[in-house]
This record gives sequence, C-alpha cells and structure tokens, in this order.
Amino acid sequence: MNKKVLLIFLVIASCQTKKENNSNQVVEKDVIETDTENQEIIFLDCEIKDTLITVGDFEYRIEKDDKKNYEISWGDKESKRKYPAKFSCWETKEQGLCNFTPKIDLMTENEIILRVTTSTPSAGNCSPIEYKMIYLPRDEKEKSFEIEYYLKTENNYIVYSNSFDTISIMNLETKKNQSFELNPKPYFEFKTIDNSLDSIQVENKKLKFKYLIGTHEDYGYTKREMKLKK
Repeated sequence: MNKKVLLIFLVIASCQTKKENNSNQVVEKDVIETDTENQEIIFLDCEIKDTLITVGDFEYRIEKDDKKNYEISWGDKESKRKYPAKFSCWETKEQGLCNFTPKIDLMTENEIILRVTTSTPSAGNCSPIEYKMIYLPRDEKEKSFEIEYYLKTENNYIVYSNSFDTISIMNLETKKNQSFELNPKPYFEFKTIDNSLDSIQVENKKLKFKYLIGTHEDYGYTKREMKLKK
C-alpha cells in the first residue's frame, strides 16, 4: 500500500470514528432527557386513620376528604362546626411521610388547641421547624382563631413568638397577651427564633425559658424569667 492510499484510509477511518462518537453522545443525551421527563412523583396513601376524640359531650374529628387532604370538625355531639381550611398528608418514595395535619396539644371540656406545621427546611424535607396554633372553642358564640409561630401551651397559657425578637404569652381564660422583647438579640438557627428558644416553662405566674445568643462561630444559651400579669 503506497503512502497516498494509506493517507486516504486514515482520513476515512478518523471521520467514521468521530461520526460514531458524536452519534453515541446524542443518543446518551436523549436517553437522559427522556428519563428525566418521564420521572413522576407517585403519591401513596397517607397512613393516618380517621380520628374521633371526645371529652364528655365535646367532640373533635379529623377525617380524610380525598387522597391527600383531611378536614376537621368539632363541637357538641348534637351541633358541630367544620373548620374552613383543609390539611394535607401524603407519602412518596422520595420524601417518605409528609404529614401537615393538626395535632392536639390540649383538649378540655371548653376548648381544643391544635398544633399545625407551617414550615420545613426545604421542599424535599418534610421535617417541621415552625408551627401555628388553631384554637377551637366549644361555645358556638366564640370564634376560632389562629396564632402564628406557636411554641407551646402550658398551665392555661399559650406561648408564641413574633419570629424575630419577641416572645409572647396569652392567658387562655382572659385572652389577654403579654410580650417580652429578647435582649440581647437571639441567634437564629433556622428561619425564625423558634428553634433558638428552649426549656419553655410556665409556673408560679412566671414564664421561664432560655434562648441562643451569639454568632455562628460562637453561640450559647442565656436564661430569662418573666413575671406574668394576673
């Protein structure tokens, strides 16, 4: 084989190799795009069972409305009210159980206090980091209401924050509020101060708690004690 023929053969072989490589790259890209487009989130049935809780003649019920949504009702056995909002619960193979239905923090013969998740670390993480409170009164003349940035209910008091620099407390009997500004300012672990607050107690007409202060590099807890009005 002379040099001219050999040169022509190498050029043809090189072009064929490039063509095959380019063809393989296109096919691989198409497959990736097709797989991504066909990937769907499959929602599984939420495992929460329909629930009925009673205290005397006062009832609370949560029941499934459709595949992902639940609704709640409450009141005397002969007369019940339905809460206008619906609450979601679902399960996927990717995220696991995502339960945003209300949980009872307190139920007496006169009222129900519900805790509802309002915030999570990210769209792909259903672990709760913030809550709101829903108050359901037995008295039909009294309206239900919500409180954002809910922390806890203890000894006839509801404790919550303003998400930034203040902790507040409501007397369940009188519905009167008190607020205490946090000084020094708190250190934020997440979006609000709620996860920076800890060891919240209400006893002997005093609100006791501790919260994080400092910086990301250097932080620690400081304790506070506030006297409550009657």
